[in-house]
Amino acid sequence: MTKSERSAIVDEFGELARQLAQAKPLRDRYDRLSKEIQSWYEDKPADESFVAEGSRYTVQVSARQTERTVHNKPWLCNWMGLERFLDHATIGLRSIDSLVPKVWHGEFITEAQTGRRSLTPVAARAAAPQKKIAA
Repeated sequence: MTKSERSAIVDEFGELARQLAQAKPLRDRYDRLSKEIQSWYEDKPADESFVAEGSRYTVQVSARQTERTVHNKPWLCNWMGLERFLDHATIGLRSIDSLVPKVWHGEFITEAQTGRRSLTPVAARAAAPQKKIAA
């Protein structure tokens, strides 16, 4: 990839980050309104769908999605066998942090700087104002 091509990708990334940052208040408001609308149907039958009506829009509210959870871990562990169960079981680190004293974490937790890198675009110079193209 040429330096020019990389530069174009960096510039596009920076511009998209700027636009997304400007849209954050909209996303936050959208999420709050979504939670509010969801709350109206909290006690309704799971298999029914609904329509919320406004003066300019309607919102289709679907039936609840099906979720699967393991509700009897001891039975599953017994059926799979302890070793195989432990090979596939996942325990959240937040749960461990709240249940196990930190002094014991070194016995079973490995911590290494192997995660994703964060990207923070910084404008190299003042961006030229965007011109609107007449339609």
